[in-house]
Amino acid sequence: MSVVRDLEAKMSNLKMVEGRQALDRKHIATQMKIWDQLVLETPVSMGKKASSKERDEKEMNASTLVYGEIRFDPYAVTIEKIKKWYGGLQQPGGIYYDIGSGTGKPTFAAALLHDFDKAYGVEILEGLHKISVSLLERWNKAIRPQLSEAKQKTDIQFICGDAIAYDFSDADLCFANSTCFDSKLMQQLAKAAQKMKKGSFFITFTKELPSTAWKVLESERHNMSWGQATVYIQQKIMD
Repeated sequence: MSVVRDLEAKMSNLKMVEGRQALDRKHIATQMKIWDQLVLETPVSMGKKASSKERDEKEMNASTLVYGEIRFDPYAVTIEKIKKWYGGLQQPGGIYYDIGSGTGKPTFAAALLHDFDKAYGVEILEGLHKISVSLLERWNKAIRPQLSEAKQKTDIQFICGDAIAYDFSDADLCFANSTCFDSKLMQQLAKAAQKMKKGSFFITFTKELPSTAWKVLESERHNMSWGQATVYIQQKIMD
């Protein structure tokens, strides 16, 4: 409960900024309680252990695969800003992708924060993918029945494979926890994101997309599982 109160206290300070619409702190706090129910038995340490084990076994030493997780509240604030301040996701529906989805937590968070038609996560490590599938089973059994009809209809799926090679061109919102991505991977991500439609949004951590087709709407530092990260909200401004 103290976490919820802390969040409500922080959100109460996010009043009208330069004439912008206030963010919905009650909605965020309510959805965070549901998210906490889902991930209660899937701590950050579980994802770190699965990631480390598989990378050691397969000698996958790339720093781009180092594991870290979002915290719900700053992630929720970011999506709320896209909806309330930057004109995104104005109607129910739309498509969300998590590029390098880990245990799937950001995908479930997105599904709680907006009534997406589809929310997909793509992860290359099999161990992390298996955890996300297990969470999806819990979602379908324990979480989905308590949600609104619109949220129950959201198609949530997790794909095991190379996220950069996956076609996410139909996305309205993409997310990549890119803190450990190197410059080569960021270039590959930007190239893949070039296929997304004008007006779509992309959230990245620590590094912005290296492309003139994308405009940084804001960057703000937030605490995540590993410490602080700069959260970039970007919008595609060119076809």
